[in-house]
Amino acid sequence: MKFCCSLRLGLSALLLVTSGFLWSAEDKGLFWHVTSSAGTAYVLGTIHFADQSFYPLRKEIIDAFEKSDVLIGELDAEALDGKKIAKILAKETQLPKGETLKDHLNDEVYKELKQYFQQENVPFKSVERTKPGWLMMQIMTRYIQKLGYNAKDGLDRHFMQRAQGKKEIIGLESLVEQLRLFLELDDADALVSETLRSINTMDSELAALVKSWKKGDEQQLELLLIKKPLLTEPKAKPYFDRFIWQRNKKMAKKISLLLKEPKRYFIVIGSGHLVGNQSVLAELAALGMQVERH
Repeated sequence: MKFCCSLRLGLSALLLVTSGFLWSAEDKGLFWHVTSSAGTAYVLGTIHFADQSFYPLRKEIIDAFEKSDVLIGELDAEALDGKKIAKILAKETQLPKGETLKDHLNDEVYKELKQYFQQENVPFKSVERTKPGWLMMQIMTRYIQKLGYNAKDGLDRHFMQRAQGKKEIIGLESLVEQLRLFLELDDADALVSETLRSINTMDSELAALVKSWKKGDEQQLELLLIKKPLLTEPKAKPYFDRFIWQRNKKMAKKISLLLKEPKRYFIVIGSGHLVGNQSVLAELAALGMQVERH
């Protein structure tokens, strides 16, 4: 089963829902204040790739971070440990011994993938034992980097580095949980084929996402990331449930428990988790939290 439009937009959404793209002191962005009877938190919606031209950040955001006791991210400080990450990736992203991509893709898609790497001057042998889901994430990362953005300048990493050794850092998910979410996919042929078809035509879609985010237009982001894909391909709903909504419930539950402590939290979460009526913020409000847009 192929969900072409939804996969294409979904690949864009990965930039907003996994562990900031375009930010400056003039940009509005997505920023909220959440309070409980005990704790308080500021929540910043991010996109996970950026460059240095989008700093410094808005003063209101920096002030909230500086006054916080705890930084909450999708991942904890483990995300800064290069050696640990390398070990996890080596274990989680490779196919079982004796298996190659040829065992997981039909002949046509396999040929298409080999041609792509040949055009990119990347030896196919170097990726032949990589799980399809991870390989597609790497292709998308490569594409984004060609546009001049990278993860090391992303807002998540920026705040993680600033907090390291100075503030408590708590992760809402583990790296292994996030990896397995994207690696354990049912239709590898559809994912690979659609990724290869879409990577060179996604500029306008990414530009629309970035423009909406910079303006702080959560309604437009919801339209681009959730409503439009579901309207185009209603059968893609299980993907949204898996990648976004189920995770939102779990994140909100963990945040609500943390907010029972009389501490000040600064939270950075991919923007895709913060829009719509099943967002982390909607879940927090349903749990009795006060949510206010800033």
